[in-house]
Amino acid sequence: MDPKRTPHEQFLSSSLFRGLSKDQIESVFSIAEELRIEKGTYLIREGEIGKEFYVLVEGELTVSKYDSKLDESHVIGKIRLGQPVGEISLIDNGPRSASVQAATDARLYRITFDDLTQLMKKKPDLIALQLRLSENIGSALRHTDEVAIEALRNQVTELRTRSKMGTFLIGTITILSFYVFILPLLQYLMKIVPSTSVISIPLTVTMGAVIYALTRHFKMPLEEVGITTTNLKASCIEGIAFSFPWMLFGVSLKLFLIYFNVIPNKPLFDPYSIFPDPQHRTLSYWLISNAIYCLLFVPLQELLARGVLQGLLEKFLLAKHRVIISIVMSNLIFASIHVFFSVYFALIVLVFGMFLGWLYSRNHNLAGCSIAHALVGGFSFSVLGLAGILFE
Repeated sequence: MDPKRTPHEQFLSSSLFRGLSKDQIESVFSIAEELRIEKGTYLIREGEIGKEFYVLVEGELTVSKYDSKLDESHVIGKIRLGQPVGEISLIDNGPRSASVQAATDARLYRITFDDLTQLMKKKPDLIALQLRLSENIGSALRHTDEVAIEALRNQVTELRTRSKMGTFLIGTITILSFYVFILPLLQYLMKIVPSTSVISIPLTVTMGAVIYALTRHFKMPLEEVGITTTNLKASCIEGIAFSFPWMLFGVSLKLFLIYFNVIPNKPLFDPYSIFPDPQHRTLSYWLISNAIYCLLFVPLQELLARGVLQGLLEKFLLAKHRVIISIVMSNLIFASIHVFFSVYFALIVLVFGMFLGWLYSRNHNLAGCSIAHALVGGFSFSVLGLAGILFE
């Protein structure tokens, strides 16, 4: 159907009237009543008694069936321009077999069964219309079978994918649980090593290697864990743009703490406070440390927290608010493994992680949240010197 046609022309060219003369179609049009419905409005509800059928001349409708066992409706087809709606009840006089809802604002022509019966009595040659209705119903049933087969195929594929994701997720959570058991050892090491990087970098690299091995073992596409070029540009732009408010907040927080003498004798910018050893407080060491943090530490953390935990939870869960739940759950898990640094640091990781989780959910690309993590984390710890305050 040509969407540029007028509603009257759409009606005349409907497949329902194929084989009828223009005069015959015009006589049917003469008993049709124009009807407009808004997007989201139900035109027909499953189980109701049908007393009319419709011809769609503007917009789009969806057809759905109710599943009493799952207590939800499933879309089984669409009605497009020129197609009839609700004609099955005209043939068998039974209740509506499915519900029809407006996917967009729509315009239709309504023809009651009584008016059509009276018209056929006056014009016996319109009996051909009943034949067209029967043919149309047969075609619709064949299409419904194809839709059902495709739905079953998609369901089987989804179940296989969810099973694989579930096993992968269990493996990841098992590794994190094991990590919790070695926290006492890590806390002891924190007291004797010259820098937390001696612990955190090997630990993150090891966990990243394990995650990669699991990804390869379960043949998980890298796109599933956010390693993709899809939405790359938008993700990068958002990662940069949304970082500035957080950096401004960091400056405001440091000024607040200085002004109210919470951290007396502290400068606003304190880039070397992250290094406890005075020998490490050099520009070269600062540059190397930040390069390792931004290029290695941050991407591996984001792969674990966002790509694996959040991304797979979002696909695995069936809850209505699964995106929000996946963001909260993944960040609770990820923040808990930072407790050995300090409780305050773990809380900051949790709050900032919620933001990064929201950022990731917008494009499902690790680039944006990795950029935001590197910018905000690097600025807060290696420029403002907030790490020196948290770990004192």
